[in-house]
Amino acid sequence: MGKPAAAEKISDAEWLRRCAARFVQRAGVEQRIADSFAEAAFENVADFGFENDPEGAADCEMSYWSE
Repeated sequence: MGKPAAAEKISDAEWLRRCAARFVQRAGVEQRIADSFAEAAFENVADFGFENDPEGAADCEMSYWSE
């Protein structure tokens, strides 16, 4: 029995695409705004451990939003 394989790193473009899609899906923002939010989240990705979890990064960011 071996260790489970580590998750493969996704490309930056794929990370940004998936993160932006989450903003569109959960917050209903326009694509260009979602792209901007994703780029901002990407700048801090390593600080919060979301290197392979763009949806988690978007969810974390949205958790700070007020209604």
